[in-house]
Amino acid sequence: MQGRQKRKWGDRYDGWKVRRLDPMFLLIPHIMRTRVDAQVYMEEEFNISAMEELVKQQKESIPGLTLLHVILAALVRLVSQRPRLNRFTSGGNIYARNHFRISMMVKEEMSDGAPEACVMPYFEMTDSLADVVLRFNVARDEALRAAGNSTDSTVRILGAIPNIIRRGFVNLMRGLDSMGLMPRLINRVSPFHSSFFVTSMGSIGIDPIYHHLYEFGTTSVFVAIGKKRGERDDRTMLFRFVLDERICDGYYYAQSVRRLRGYFKNPAQLMNPPDAVVTDDGI
Repeated sequence: MQGRQKRKWGDRYDGWKVRRLDPMFLLIPHIMRTRVDAQVYMEEEFNISAMEELVKQQKESIPGLTLLHVILAALVRLVSQRPRLNRFTSGGNIYARNHFRISMMVKEEMSDGAPEACVMPYFEMTDSLADVVLRFNVARDEALRAAGNSTDSTVRILGAIPNIIRRGFVNLMRGLDSMGLMPRLINRVSPFHSSFFVTSMGSIGIDPIYHHLYEFGTTSVFVAIGKKRGERDDRTMLFRFVLDERICDGYYYAQSVRRLRGYFKNPAQLMNPPDAVVTDDGI
């Protein structure tokens, strides 16, 4: 994995500096200095019938398996083959993240007052579907415990201090992060420093929105998942992506979506680890 490579001058603890870039991509972070400047939008409707059939077939061999798990496993597999999707921009440089983590808000039950927590499982690029189910479920269960998780605790602490101190703290963290010097503890509890941010809006019965990328942090991809559409034997689901165009070009994104469609069409391949993991060619 990329995380086992030797750290060089200019690398960060959470990513390796991308040194082999087209000259235009060396300039783009200075032209589009924020994620709001650089975010682009993409909408795709995918057929999910094969994934639903896989869930039905494997629900006994993989306890707790759901359609969401298959989608997450497809995203993990996608990044194992399309590693530029796991890049981020900070301080005018582009980095290849040395881990893969997904952030996702979950509720204990679908009601206004139900507890909500941020789940941030780490995945390995060699994970199979069963591995993804286990990692996600463990992280979800920990996050939903009554005592709350470390992210919730951090937010509560920040919420208790005066506004001027809170603003100063966030600005300090933003400045340190741009230099790769933000404390690792903050990185670990921050959902804004994940590879992807995923929201399942279909779970509340609505279609997805285009969710902006957060300016704080390093997340370059936001995936919003909608409700199921169509008949049981021809079911589809709408996805909306918001992407930081500074990390890779439009062709790379388009080819990545085509590959994702292939995983959804033939999800059985997610049952096993990938034949090989592709390393980012820019580091």
